[in-house]
This record gives sequence, C-alpha cells and structure tokens, in this order.
Amino acid sequence: MKKLIFLTTILLGMVLLIPIFAQSSVGDIWFVPSDPIAVEVGTEFRTEIHANTGTQQFCSYSIEITYNPDIISPNTSVGNSSVEAGPDGFVTSVNLTSPGILEISGFNANGKGPGDNLNVLIISWNADTQNPDSIDDLGITIDYFKDPASNNIGVPTGIDGAVDVFILGDVTEDGSVTINDSLAVAQYYVGLNPQLFLLLH
Repeated sequence: MKKLIFLTTILLGMVLLIPIFAQSSVGDIWFVPSDPIAVEVGTEFRTEIHANTGTQQFCSYSIEITYNPDIISPNTSVGNSSVEAGPDGFVTSVNLTSPGILEISGFNANGKGPGDNLNVLIISWNADTQNPDSIDDLGITIDYFKDPASNNIGVPTGIDGAVDVFILGDVTEDGSVTINDSLAVAQYYVGLNPQLFLLLH
C-alpha cells in the first residue's frame, strides 16, 4: 500500500510539473537568456537567438529585432554588423538602416537542424545609454521561417526579451552613485529595508 501511495505521489508530481517545464512550440524564435539581462552602462553584452524547428530542418528565415537606440545599440565591430551565426545557424544579410531596427535574414540550401533549441544567431550589443537604470524591451517579428521545401515551420512566433541597463553601485536607481547608496546598503544590512533599494545590482 505504501508503494502505491508513493507511486501515485510521484505520478501526480510529474503531471503537475509538466506545464511548468513546457517546451517551446514548433516555429518559436526567442532570446537567450529569456529573463531580462542586467548589464552595466558602458559594457558590451551578447544575446542569442534560439529556435524550435521540431522535426523539420530550416533553410531560410527573415526576422526583425526592435530595440530602443537610446538605451542599447548593435556592436557593429563584431560579425556582420553585430550578428554572427550560432552553432546551429547561418546569416546572409544584416540591415541596420533604421535606428531601433535590426533586420536579419539567412539562407542555407542544405538546411540546419532539426531541433527544439537551436542556437541560430549571436548578437553583440553596447549598453551605451545616457539614461541608466533603463529597461529596453527587445522585440522579435518573424517575416518567414521556412524548411527546404519552402513550407512554414510550425506557426512562426517571436518571443520578446529585455535588457536592464544599470550603473554599478547605484542601488537607489537615481542615476548616480552617491552617499545615499551607501546609506541604503547600510540600512539594508541592519534589516531596515530601505524603500528605494535595488538588490539585484
């Protein structure tokens, strides 16, 4: 009887965990890391673009990434105007003609994949904002995502990301490091829980 209760508990636990750890859908393209990235003002950082092609290979795509050019900018000294092919991808063309828009397309006659977590692209950025403690939403729009037979891969869906740009030591998020930051850290340390205190930085 104890074995039956134990087995039932395990099975119920697995059923409850399935939705929590659900995989992406076929056709999804997303940023990695998927949680907001915290970067310091004046630093370079990278994001990856991953894709789920299910059981299909992909041979062509066209995506548009939107960002706030007042907060971050593509690091054009890296790769093809900031974009490099990931281990599972390829890149043919990068267009940076409009501020805040990064257009990327690729074609490979042999195709890549299949897989549910392919590292397709790596994008290098600069956190060069004049407005520290800013959050920039990174958007992905998919023009097309095709297999070698020119069929759509699943239902192409872009999953957005975010970047939080901060000044190291600015725990009060007022745009500069002052004595107020030191006082907030001291108050936090003795358990006073200051109101404007950014613990993540």
